[in-house]
Amino acid sequence: MFCPNCGRYVPADSPGCEHCGLDFRPKKRLPVDKIAAFAVMIVLGISAVYFMNYETEDADNLVRAALKEMQRGDEILQTVEGELFGAEEVQFESENHTRSELEYVEKMKGDVQCLLPLLEDASSSFERADTFLASCEELRLPGQYHEYVELQLKIVSTRKECCDVLQTVSESYVMYYEFAACYLEGEQLLLTVMTDMNRGNDHLEMKDYQFAFTAYESAIENLTDAEKAYTAAARVIDIPYIDDSLTNMEHLEKALDSLSEAARQLEMGNTENASLLAELGIRELGSLTEVNRLQLKLQVADWFEMYIAEKLRKAQELNLVIKELEDKAEPLKSQEG
Repeated sequence: MFCPNCGRYVPADSPGCEHCGLDFRPKKRLPVDKIAAFAVMIVLGISAVYFMNYETEDADNLVRAALKEMQRGDEILQTVEGELFGAEEVQFESENHTRSELEYVEKMKGDVQCLLPLLEDASSSFERADTFLASCEELRLPGQYHEYVELQLKIVSTRKECCDVLQTVSESYVMYYEFAACYLEGEQLLLTVMTDMNRGNDHLEMKDYQFAFTAYESAIENLTDAEKAYTAAARVIDIPYIDDSLTNMEHLEKALDSLSEAARQLEMGNTENASLLAELGIRELGSLTEVNRLQLKLQVADWFEMYIAEKLRKAQELNLVIKELEDKAEPLKSQEG
């Protein structure tokens, strides 16, 4: 036979070519099952390398950015909560301190309005944190790291909810102080109205008709301004007490108009007309209904409870939820990646 490699003659029973060394003996083939097992091992090895190649470095960067945004937003929330929980309710019953109360509510209204842009900044910070953490969920990470990210996402979501609640409270506080400012301004004007009307009555009894007329006209002018203030208050918070007070003011205005004209008629010597006008004025005064300031306090207190106090309690509850989530996340923090 001839060697298929070098072409030289070799004996037929030779195990190989003595010239080039080609081995004529048949090769042993591996069994199919061993080949399959070997292939599986290769695939598993490659898969292990792939899945063990976690993207923890990218996740760490995203988590750090998220935590920074969360801290910034949380600091704002703490500032806002301090202002809102420190705000005082308005005292509506003290006539002697109307001016000081009015100054307080005007100041507080401005202070609370300044909180609204801060809450918008906090909300933006939490939105950015949410975006960073959501990006982590798309990365290859160990199971414990994913658990940590999920907890942080829940914390961000709860903080956003708390931010929304505090924004609602702030807006309600602005309404509350705006109502109080309008009401107290009207209350102060009404005190002036009563003073002018009593002065007019005194001059009328002393037959100083010109002075009486002037006093009544001053009362009418102040009453008009008081009606505007009470109407403005009702546009902010509409409660029955204000509606009843406005109805009384309508009767009081008609009474003052009649008394003012009666004083003018008396100045001109028209006693008969003056008498009829005075009777009309007295009749209008008799139409006044009793308004109890306690009802004002109760009605405003109900509104305050619904739109402010209840929401502040909700914010406190959310803070407790955040604390619980943070406690769960803390043990996982050191085991990230």
